[in-house]
Amino acid sequence: MSLLPQFGFVEMVVIAIVALIVVKPKDLPGLMRSIGQTVASARRMATEFTSAFDDMAREAEMDELRKEMDALRFDKMADEVKEEMDAAVEPIQSELDKTVKSGQILDEKPSAQLTSKSDVKTTTPDDDKTDLPS
Repeated sequence: MSLLPQFGFVEMVVIAIVALIVVKPKDLPGLMRSIGQTVASARRMATEFTSAFDDMAREAEMDELRKEMDALRFDKMADEVKEEMDAAVEPIQSELDKTVKSGQILDEKPSAQLTSKSDVKTTTPDDDKTDLPS
């Protein structure tokens, strides 16, 4: 869509005839030159206007791309940290698995389980003094 009006051949002929009638033929070249300069100036302004919008759109797109790149970098760093953690845990895990498979770790239960409060022996500071040799 162009901001300038569109003129066909018929419109141009009508304008030329009106210009010849209104403007004297000797002033017509100067008028045409000034009209050409005005049209060229309007086209330049329209081009600058559209290029300014294109630049803003590119900047917005670049900002989005920067954000996506930062997110990808963060994901990559998270993946690298996960890989390093997995690499650090893997030897420990394999050693633990070997130990469990060989039966070196037994499920040890406490030798005496307390079943009631009466089984619990309470001590006081005075009890500690009697056990000390004098």
